[in-house]
Amino acid sequence: FNNNLFASIRTSDSAFISGEIVYKFRNDFTPNKDEFSAISSSNDFEFIARANRLKNQNLSIGFTFRDLQIQDTTVSLQQSDKNYLGRAEYGFLIKRGAIRMNTIYELGSGQERVREFTYLEVSSGQGLYKWIDQNEDGLQQLDEFVIAQFADSARYVRVLTNVNEYIQARIVTFNQVVQLNPKAVWYDVTGIKKLIARFNLNSSMVITRKTFKGASVSAFNPFLLNTTDENVLSLNSAFRNSIYFNQGNPKFYANYTWFLNQNKTILVNGFDTRKRFEQTLESNYNLPKGFSLNLKLLKGRNYADAEYSISNNFDIAQYKVNPSMTWILKTILRTSLGYEYNRKQNIPELGNELAKGSKLNFDIRYSIVSKQTIEAKFSFVLFDYNGVNGTTKSYQILDGLQPGKNY
Repeated sequence: FNNNLFASIRTSDSAFISGEIVYKFRNDFTPNKDEFSAISSSNDFEFIARANRLKNQNLSIGFTFRDLQIQDTTVSLQQSDKNYLGRAEYGFLIKRGAIRMNTIYELGSGQERVREFTYLEVSSGQGLYKWIDQNEDGLQQLDEFVIAQFADSARYVRVLTNVNEYIQARIVTFNQVVQLNPKAVWYDVTGIKKLIARFNLNSSMVITRKTFKGASVSAFNPFLLNTTDENVLSLNSAFRNSIYFNQGNPKFYANYTWFLNQNKTILVNGFDTRKRFEQTLESNYNLPKGFSLNLKLLKGRNYADAEYSISNNFDIAQYKVNPSMTWILKTILRTSLGYEYNRKQNIPELGNELAKGSKLNFDIRYSIVSKQTIEAKFSFVLFDYNGVNGTTKSYQILDGLQPGKNY
């Protein structure tokens, strides 16, 4: 059985700042012969507050602290520990939505479970991964699976399983979205304001980082994003900034996107770290009689560092140029012709592989509403590659294709 004590103080929900302070005490017992003996006890402190009268703004804060004491370790598998959990959220809206921002900050502590993963075969096209027997021994190793580039070769799924191993961790999360839309206030202006009103910005960041308990780095600062830091237990971050010009304009529009994703995971056989960075510039110009021109430029970097797969690690720089032309005849016919030049090169320390690809695409789609649709696609790709073929690294560099001609 258990004993419970609860006490709280709260303000009115209609107050300028409403809030509540809560204290909880719990004592657990178990039968022991003719009496009851204590198993554990806990003291919980909670604080919640919200601002109710801020114009076009929202602000809320919450924090919980728990002090858990284990008296009988033969009955409870838990250990005595002090944990916390907090969340703060703030957002605002300015000038009818010309500027919007929302921020969420969370922190916590607890136990992180170590994981391992295996690959299971499924029906063709139902999975996500492809197996490449790069050492031709007929046995599946963890470093022989890659994300499939084509649906018909996706025959494996990755299954994560938890092992009976825990690590004390400190967790911090930061989410923020910012939107700038000058046209919301400058919709009927001239001069420089009219030019500025053609642009709008969307920016977002999502960070979740876990560090070892007692680590030398701050457990509360979410912007310490060094994946090589041994204090970082796991990390998942994504940054995206997009600038649009003439968004939604039927004649001409363009956009620039800056994107960075980092992921670090702890597994039974070591850390697995992935990074992807891309800068993309895309524009579209609509011509008379159903024609349109599109141009896409990309500069990026793809990085993989897995302690269980050192020979297949890579740090690839990529450059891509992709012009295309499209012709549309009402809603019946759509055709597209495009060319793509793609250059990828690994760093010298990890193999110095170089791939240069030229790709020609032709698409045609014929459709009659509510009756039938006929679609055909043709691609010819020519890859010049100086590395060893048939490995998971070459599959990544060549986008799942082969050196030479591909149809």
